[in-house]
Amino acid sequence: MIRPNLLALAAVGFGILAAVWWQVGPAAWLWGCWGILILILGSLWCYAPVVTGWLILGCLVSLAGFNFSYWRDTYRSQLRYNGLFTGKLLTVEGRLTGRVEPIQRGVRFELVLKKYRNTPRGKLTIYTKGSVSDTWWGRELRVTGKLRPVRRNRQIWPDFYELRQISGIFIASQPPVLIDQPLRRVVVRNWALQLKLKMTMVARRSMSKLNCQILQAMLFGNWLNEEGPAGTVVADLRRTGTIHLLSVSGLHVGLVVAGLNTLLSWFGMRRAGRIPIVFLGVGFYILMTGMEAPVLRSGVMLFLYILAGLFKTKDGPLNRLTLSALIMLLAKPYYLFEIGFQLSFGATAGVVGIYPALKEYFPVKNPIFKPLVQTLLISVAAQLMMLPLLIYYFAQISWVAPLANLLLAIPASVVVVAGLAGELLGLLLPGVARLILAGVDRVISFSLQVNGFCSRLPWAVSVVPRWPWPWIPGYYLGLGLLVSGLRPNLLTGRRCFNYGSLVLMGLLALNLLVWSSFYSKTQGGYLEVAFIDVGQGDAVFLRTPDHYTVLVDGGDEGQGRRRVVPYLRQRGISRLDQVFGSHGHQDHLGGLDEVLQQIPAGILFLPETPQPATSQLLRKVRRLKIKKRLASHGLKLRWGRYVSARVFKLPEASDENDRSTVLLVGYGKYRLLLTGDLSREGEEILIEKYPQLLKATVLKAGHHGSNSATTWRWLSQVKPRVTVISAGAGNRFGHPGKRTLNRLRSLGTAVYRTDRQGTIAVRIYPDRILVIPEQNKVAQDEAG
Repeated sequence: MIRPNLLALAAVGFGILAAVWWQVGPAAWLWGCWGILILILGSLWCYAPVVTGWLILGCLVSLAGFNFSYWRDTYRSQLRYNGLFTGKLLTVEGRLTGRVEPIQRGVRFELVLKKYRNTPRGKLTIYTKGSVSDTWWGRELRVTGKLRPVRRNRQIWPDFYELRQISGIFIASQPPVLIDQPLRRVVVRNWALQLKLKMTMVARRSMSKLNCQILQAMLFGNWLNEEGPAGTVVADLRRTGTIHLLSVSGLHVGLVVAGLNTLLSWFGMRRAGRIPIVFLGVGFYILMTGMEAPVLRSGVMLFLYILAGLFKTKDGPLNRLTLSALIMLLAKPYYLFEIGFQLSFGATAGVVGIYPALKEYFPVKNPIFKPLVQTLLISVAAQLMMLPLLIYYFAQISWVAPLANLLLAIPASVVVVAGLAGELLGLLLPGVARLILAGVDRVISFSLQVNGFCSRLPWAVSVVPRWPWPWIPGYYLGLGLLVSGLRPNLLTGRRCFNYGSLVLMGLLALNLLVWSSFYSKTQGGYLEVAFIDVGQGDAVFLRTPDHYTVLVDGGDEGQGRRRVVPYLRQRGISRLDQVFGSHGHQDHLGGLDEVLQQIPAGILFLPETPQPATSQLLRKVRRLKIKKRLASHGLKLRWGRYVSARVFKLPEASDENDRSTVLLVGYGKYRLLLTGDLSREGEEILIEKYPQLLKATVLKAGHHGSNSATTWRWLSQVKPRVTVISAGAGNRFGHPGKRTLNRLRSLGTAVYRTDRQGTIAVRIYPDRILVIPEQNKVAQDEAG
């Protein structure tokens, strides 16, 4: 029998998704809600309980749709209004919210603006070179600078800015100023942050820098820099499926509850007296962690558990889980689309719903092995429930995750308990705290070695492309049949698998495989070219019809890890056959080593002329088993059976941009021309030398669309139907130039830009070309 709270949660989720898909105003949803309420009164008058139940669910759907539509309408009105202030020098005032995150040149934080006339509205992301303290949370700041509006998302699904309700980007020209004000409402939160800061200083004096950063991430969810040694740790944790250890979740709240209960019981306090103190202590800890979705979920579930105990009502973990999800979604419907919310509730649902069946089916009586087996089954249950989400967001399946979680469960618990105790004792007994934190430091080092060993196992992880959406409900249907089949027979007590469920699961899997095979055969006969949005830089990925993979450039430093690697993993790329560095500039080579560290490659083609960026790349990939060659002029390549490529190099050019590796790629009757940062001089030399070879259907504009590139003569020679410009939004160089855009438009070529449309995917079929920009997810141009 389906529980009413599960039906209510399903109704709220369906209402939010319906509001996303069916974009009507909040008034329409509100009228629908009133209409259903009138029908509910009529059904009560007619004594129709079944009809009343369905009408109540319909009312919840309308209420959830109204809630989401109201949030979205408010946000979009802020975007329209803030567009009036674009580029103007402004002084804004507001309340600092969220964490202060360090960036390459300063800090970034979010500011909820005060409502003044003739000033922007909503929440702004502030970028400043000045210093901002975490202890300013909730305080009012004054910032001077220029506003860059957030463009309205053209997709129906919320994007990053809408999820965070960010209505503008503010570039501060002066350091923020703290407005002197009484603390009032924020005093408790500031106490929590002050205590957190003092505890962090205790750990810094007693532990190594890296281990201290990891400890603060485990205790308080602090941001961990993904560069250098910390970046290697994060990558290993992702491969082993233990990245959740760096975020505060139910495990941490449970340990805090256990620690407080134990401490209070030592003082002889009864259970009834301990409850309010434990609740207040957990609330204070949640304030210290930043109140992200996973820890909020744990706090709400604890609150519901305490209420159930006080009122002596029947309660269960599934009830608490669904009610906490209902409360959070009604308070903020955008939680439904946040990865932290989805993973947290997915993992908990696996532990609550799947683990009991696994525990009954695999009983262990030995007291020594029983905790180990149960820990392993808990990890398996959570991984089974999260699998589609992990594939969707991280494009990988971690086979070693159950083993790694089993090995790290006890050390992680020791680190959390001892770390909190050591940092708190450091405020009173520094000598004792140093001893405890020294032990924590060794436990963390040992855990990192174990996790690193697990991540380097050859079978540790498999890269998987995103599933087609019918696979996800099919997977959960099969998982439900599996759990149902694992339950023991109620009459005999024997544990025997339900073969009817097994047959249904087999038919379902066979159906999915047949349709996916049909889909891949009908859709896979094309050359895939993706101009990845890496900001002000270049990164081009190619995959041939017979799955030969090539990457040309990797963007600037940091973009390889943040943009290129996730894009490749989402498409199931576990290996690159060839990688090209077009020329020795940082915005092309800076991110290549980050890609090669995580995705192996066969051959790396390097620029011929020595440059600092080239030397830095060689130094970083020295230990990797990659063949290195020079991309010499005239080199002819075969990428599989159907695609050929030719390299053009101009060593006689005076500028490094004009010495870029130019690739002419041919597939069937179509050609693709990749030009790196080629400018006027290089274009003239190529036209003089190879006038008959330069025609191409698809052109990547040279030098990010600069006015000094993509000249009239070059375009007249190439005659592209589609031109793609790779540039960063609001870059300081003014790319792409207005003159270049005018030249392209006057020739009638279709122009696509990564600064406005995100990643541009081009599918070159034998008989046509299809362009799919990321921003609107639909075909924009067909040439053929």
